[in-house]
Amino acid sequence: ELIDDATGQASTLDLTIGNGATFVMRNFSSSTPLHFDTFEIALGGTVTHHENDAGDEPRQMVYIQADDIAIADGGLIDVSGKGFYGGSGGGKGYGPGKGEFAYATAVGAGHGGDGTANFSDGTSAGPGGGAYCDVSNPGTLGSGGSSGVFDGATGRPGGSGGGLVWLMASSSINLNGDIFADGEDGSYDFYTGDITFESISGA
Repeated sequence: ELIDDATGQASTLDLTIGNGATFVMRNFSSSTPLHFDTFEIALGGTVTHHENDAGDEPRQMVYIQADDIAIADGGLIDVSGKGFYGGSGGGKGYGPGKGEFAYATAVGAGHGGDGTANFSDGTSAGPGGGAYCDVSNPGTLGSGGSSGVFDGATGRPGGSGGGLVWLMASSSINLNGDIFADGEDGSYDFYTGDITFESISGA
């Protein structure tokens, strides 16, 4: 089920994402967290956010504020490939560190560091997208790599960047499950997104 910021969830809510359930956050930003007393992802439960629309402006993230947050062993937050789109149809990627189009070159996006560009044989073709994320305080979506032209094949898609997760707890975060913000597999390159915690314990 899609959860929209317009629903105005009460701050006294206790929520558990159970086995087989997927909780998809849509239209939440750094200024619109979802509030709970307790928030738990149980074994087999999954949390993610909606895909970011094509463009260079961030529009989606997982942002949970609660007294206590728990992710059980087997619980999952996965925002892989939910960042800025990769390029298509021979075009550039999206995002502040996007990979720009270059003929016969796969141009990777930057994020916490600069991206790189490669020829089809894997050798370096120089720099890719520039760095833009403050690695000491991560809070940005991953950018997308470019689409390219190789051996007459036009428009092989670039990979989309990873999404964004903020978990803020006034008491504790007990993390025993997994959180992924990987870049999407594409024909070329992508960049991972960000995960930020305040207050954490567990494995």
